[in-house]
Amino acid sequence: MAGRILIADTTAASRIILKAKLEAARYDILQATSCEDLLARARTDHPDMVILGAQLPGDAASDPTCDPASDPTCDAASGLATCRRLKADPAL
Repeated sequence: MAGRILIADTTAASRIILKAKLEAARYDILQATSCEDLLARARTDHPDMVILGAQLPGDAASDPTCDPASDPTCDAASGLATCRRLKADPAL
């Protein structure tokens, strides 16, 4: 295998298309459908790359109780918030 890629997207068609194209290039593909699933898969499977969809359920940015002033992982862009959570996780 060329490497392990985690695809995180709520749209099944997007994940399937990306999976088919990347598997043809001999990548090992993992999939996630929510922010919690993404974080769990990243911790256990240690992908070489993560491809994020535009909006994942459970992301800090989509949480109406999220306060950017008190929580640095809250951000207007959900992908950016997820990236910050991944980067800040000591288990990764």
